[in-house]
Amino acid sequence: MAPRTRPSPARERLLDSAVRVFARRGYHATAVAEVLEVAGVPSGVLYHHFGSKEALAAEAVVRAGREVAAVFAEADGGVVDRLHALLDHWQRKLVDSGYVEGCPIACSALESVGAAPAVRDAAAAVYRGWIRGIAHGLRAEGCDGETAEREATVALAALEGGMLLARTTRSTGPLDAARLVLDDVRRRHPVR
Repeated sequence: MAPRTRPSPARERLLDSAVRVFARRGYHATAVAEVLEVAGVPSGVLYHHFGSKEALAAEAVVRAGREVAAVFAEADGGVVDRLHALLDHWQRKLVDSGYVEGCPIACSALESVGAAPAVRDAAAAVYRGWIRGIAHGLRAEGCDGETAEREATVALAALEGGMLLARTTRSTGPLDAARLVLDDVRRRHPVR
């Protein structure tokens, strides 16, 4: 068995910077030079480890998806409580950034649909994983399988839609509406 190598610190800085910059600016509005500057690495790091902006963005989406899933997993309570914690986390980031930084997946996902298939596919996989995770939690709390999938999709749509509207309108009102949708899920499927 080959020894496990540690990831390159420069690669990790570039990937962490890409997550932050793409979350703020999206895929198309982000220049490679900006990500390199934020990371403090030369362009060779990008091309050595990723090969292209699209490959970097796709991996940044996957990393951001794992980070969001960790916030959800580490929160206390049932599924809806953890979704509220995730929404609170996103709201803090949104407000603290002056309504610039939203969901780290949505911004790049929306822009990549027709132009960056690797980014679109990575975002779709992240969303499917989140839905599976939420549905799994709902099933564990007594919700039947098909209903759990539907409710998980509704909950994620409320979170993502709320974030998009909050960022666009520069108001937390849409996030309050998303919280009501989450509470409706709880009322329809109380923990058994």
